[in-house]
Amino acid sequence: MNLIELQSVLLGFGLPLAYIEFPEESSPELPFIVFLDHVPGDGGIYGEHKDIKADNKNYVRSRLIRVELYTDSHHESALHGIQLAEGLEDHMTEHGILWDYEGKAKVEAEKMHMTAWTINLMY
Repeated sequence: MNLIELQSVLLGFGLPLAYIEFPEESSPELPFIVFLDHVPGDGGIYGEHKDIKADNKNYVRSRLIRVELYTDSHHESALHGIQLAEGLEDHMTEHGILWDYEGKAKVEAEKMHMTAWTINLMY
């Protein structure tokens, strides 16, 4: 699965989706999903690449991708956020995506929660 195919699967979940970030003037209401290249421990947007190479060629490309689900942090919305996270996990699994749960964090300034997963794409 490549990045375009991953984007298609994530769009199929039915929430607004952006690669890296939404344009400031068109930021959607919660909930939404952002996906980006991920470097463990760096938090940067330039992904870790461990391509399989031989004979001066890249035979298999590899990209580590981070998927972030943003939901409302208000108490009454917390259960809905958990249901969305579990639904997104089920959706990725149904489409053959192997994912690793990274965790959940509160984004205080924006009054929202962020749940994150990593996916190693190989194509």
